[in-house]
Amino acid sequence: FFFFNDTATTEIYTEQIVGSVRCVQETDVRQFTTIFATDAEREAIWQSFFDKDTKESVRMFEYTMLGFNDESNIERNQKYFRAYFDNISKTFNERSKEFAKAFFEYLFPQSDNVDELLVEVRKLIQSTPEDQTWLVKLLREKEDLLVRKTKVFDLVRR
Repeated sequence: FFFFNDTATTEIYTEQIVGSVRCVQETDVRQFTTIFATDAEREAIWQSFFDKDTKESVRMFEYTMLGFNDESNIERNQKYFRAYFDNISKTFNERSKEFAKAFFEYLFPQSDNVDELLVEVRKLIQSTPEDQTWLVKLLREKEDLLVRKTKVFDLVRR
């Protein structure tokens, strides 16, 4: 703690420090610890994303997903690449719209192979029922983004 000549200044600075420490909340800790989870812990975390009876808030899941899909874990996440695409439609059918959107955005596979991602997204667009318009919209947006990335990569390769 800081100590100044007057009590009021010391109190103000102490409150600011305590407030700063509170900023490192459970959400930050959750994201950080998920990044460094063991393979067994990662598998348990992955399975938790499909627990419909969970009491976790979507916000907590978002931080867990961010840590899970951190770019430092690209190699470790390869086993979940296929599982993501196999489960996305089910997630939109069985979970809340808010959770499904978080799952879609935060767990979308990270890969340097944009062409492979584009193929998977297009397959999913073709197989998604018409009544899942919200999922199709997100997939089309992702497809557009991947097409743009492909064009940029092609320009860079020239």
